[in-house]
Amino acid sequence: CFPAALGLALGQLTPRFTHPGPNARSRPPDSQRPLPQSSTRTMGNSTSASTSNPKVALVVGKGVIGRSLVEYLDGQPEWSKVIIVARSDPDFETRASTIKVDLLDIKDTDAKLGGGAIADVTHVFFCGLAPGGTDDVKTNVALLKNIVDAVDKHAPKLERVLLNEGLKYYGVHLGKFKTPAKEDDPRPAQHHFYHTQEDYMKARAEPRPWEWVAIRPDVVCGYATGQMNLVICIAVYCAIMKELGEPITFPGKAGSFDKLAQVCYAPHLARACEWAATADGAANEAFNVVNGDFFRWDHVWPQFADYFGVAFKGVKTVDLVETMKDKGPVWDRIVAKYDLKPTKLEDLCNWGFANWCWGNEFDIMADTTKIRQAGFHETVDSELMFKRMFDDFKTMRIIPEYESAKAA
Repeated sequence: CFPAALGLALGQLTPRFTHPGPNARSRPPDSQRPLPQSSTRTMGNSTSASTSNPKVALVVGKGVIGRSLVEYLDGQPEWSKVIIVARSDPDFETRASTIKVDLLDIKDTDAKLGGGAIADVTHVFFCGLAPGGTDDVKTNVALLKNIVDAVDKHAPKLERVLLNEGLKYYGVHLGKFKTPAKEDDPRPAQHHFYHTQEDYMKARAEPRPWEWVAIRPDVVCGYATGQMNLVICIAVYCAIMKELGEPITFPGKAGSFDKLAQVCYAPHLARACEWAATADGAANEAFNVVNGDFFRWDHVWPQFADYFGVAFKGVKTVDLVETMKDKGPVWDRIVAKYDLKPTKLEDLCNWGFANWCWGNEFDIMADTTKIRQAGFHETVDSELMFKRMFDDFKTMRIIPEYESAKAA
C-alpha cells in the first residue's frame, strides 16, 4: 500500500476546491496547494518575486500543460494578466481571458492578436499541439511560427518565449535511447518537429531583444481529460476493474513492468515554466523537467490496486484501445451509481497513449542536473503524487468516493 507517512502528509493538505455543480466548470484542488515535494521552492535568479514590473502571460494551448500553467499563474500576484490563446473557451475556472483564434490561419491570427490585444504581453508560454498529435511535423511547426510571428509584431514588451518540448527530442519514441538523457546529447538520426521548432526559435530570437527557452518534460500528469494524461487512464482503468469485480493487472508489456520510469506533475511543470521564463540564468537554454525521482511500475501498480481496494494480480498485457471499446456502458453505470460529473469514457482517456507508455521495454530517464544547477531545485515524490491526484479526482467527482454509492 502507499506508505503511512505519505497518507499523513496528504492529510495535512487542505483543498481550496468546492465543486459548483455537475454542469459547472471545475477547477482541480492543486494549483494553490503545497506540492508533494522533497525540497523547498527556489527561484534562483528569477525576478518573479518582484511586482515593480508587472508581467503579462500569453499561454498558447489549454491541454494538460496549458491548463495547469494557467491555473498556477492565476494565483501569482506578480502576473497582472493571463491570456489564453486557443480555438475555444477553457472548460475550467480561471480569471484568464481567452482569445479564440485558429493559429493555422495566418490572417485570423494577425487580426485577433493585433489591435492592442497583446500589446502588454511580456512572456509567451507555448503549450500547443497540432490536432494530428506529435507525428504532424508541418502543422506543429506552423503553430509555433504563426504565434511567434504575431507576438514579435504585436507585443513590443515581449521579454521571453518558452517552448514546451518533450523526451521525443532524444528519440524515446524510436526505442531504447541513451539514459539518463542530457540536454546536450546528440539528436537522433530521425528528425522530430521539436528539433525544427527549437531551431526556428533560436534563429528568430537571435537578432531580437527578446529571449527563448525550451522545457523538456516527460509523461505530464495533470487534470485535463481527453489528453495524453496517463494518471487519468490509471484511475479510470482501476475504477472499471473494481466495478466489474475483476482484479487489477498491469496492462502493459511484461518487459516494461520492471523498467525505470518517470513522470512530471503538471503543477510542478508550471512552476518550472515560470522559473524558466523569468530567471536570468535560463535565457536561451533548454532544460529537462521531471519530478526528479524514478520508480518502477512493478512497485507502484500494487499500490494503485491497494488504493482502490482491489487485489493485484501481476501482468496481463492487453491492447487498452480494444479492451476499453465496450466499456462505455460500464463507465456510464459508475457515473450514475456514484453521482459523478457527467463524462463519457471516450472523452476521458487516451488509451493509445497509455499503450505507448506501458509498451516501452527499456529505462526512461531524463537528467535534471542542469536545471538544478541553474537555480530550480524543486522535486516531487511521484508515489505521493499519484495518490494525491487520485484524491483530487475524487474531489472533482471524476472517480468515485466508494462510500457514496447511491442506494439501489
